[in-house]
Amino acid sequence: MVPMYIQAQTTLYQENFDSYTAGNKLGASNPTWWVPWSGTAGGTDDALISNEKSSSPPNSVKFNAAAAQGDFDMVLKLGDKTSGKFEVTFNIYVGDQPTDGAYFNMLHILPASAEWAFSVVFDPNTDITMTHNNTPTDIGTYTKGAWTEVKISVDLDKDSAEMKVNNNKLAEWQFSIKEDGGAGLKQLAGMNFFTYAGGGTGSTVMYYIDDLEFEQYGGVGIQTPVPFEWAFISPNPTKGMVRFSQPGVTELKVFDLAGSLAGVYPVAGGSADLSVLPAGLYIGEFTSGGIIHRTRIVRN
Repeated sequence: MVPMYIQAQTTLYQENFDSYTAGNKLGASNPTWWVPWSGTAGGTDDALISNEKSSSPPNSVKFNAAAAQGDFDMVLKLGDKTSGKFEVTFNIYVGDQPTDGAYFNMLHILPASAEWAFSVVFDPNTDITMTHNNTPTDIGTYTKGAWTEVKISVDLDKDSAEMKVNNNKLAEWQFSIKEDGGAGLKQLAGMNFFTYAGGGTGSTVMYYIDDLEFEQYGGVGIQTPVPFEWAFISPNPTKGMVRFSQPGVTELKVFDLAGSLAGVYPVAGGSADLSVLPAGLYIGEFTSGGIIHRTRIVRN
């Protein structure tokens, strides 16, 4: 008798920008995931693909301006998530000049009715400053002229978030509270990269981003230990029909490895038809004799 719990991660989007042509605009190259703040792909605020710097050659995305703030202003669309656990990881390279800095934020709501969740400045003095609930706080430091890994984790079910830099945890906070203070929408809508460096006198903007990943974490778990055997259903792997050795099964719930429900299938005569289920690896759940059973299902 063993408890069973499947914890999985699903990559929703992965990007190293190497499939694009240097000099082209990011939003025009991939409008599915990226949009300039103005909403106009290929416009003046659409950032450039660059081969000047990269954490995985040859390309990255360049954000630069010869003033405290400039035009490049890109939003990564994260799908207006309202439940689940998600993680955005990317590498950032801030220029090595004394006035160089960088900026990004997360959004509860996308433009034009934007609502900021929090913002982070890599300021020219190598401090990392986070603003949340109308309070700017220095949470760490970074090294100029070097690639730095940033990881933002958001658990919408727990309404919490945390930030790690080079795998060091720098901050943890309530995600739904707005950047400028007060209760906001508990929704993960997007991430915004902008040519801003804190706005200090003489500050400029020069940074690159590369090797970005957007992942979802989830699991299918049980509290009561139950037997875990392939004998629960057969054949397994299956091309469609599966049979149950336990009596009284009326339905089979099927989950993907991220914990999302993939389908509910009726059981008649001790069998269920999974032929409409796409090929892949799943977790099946059914009840027999008042006990919840779960087992892997391989759909060929």
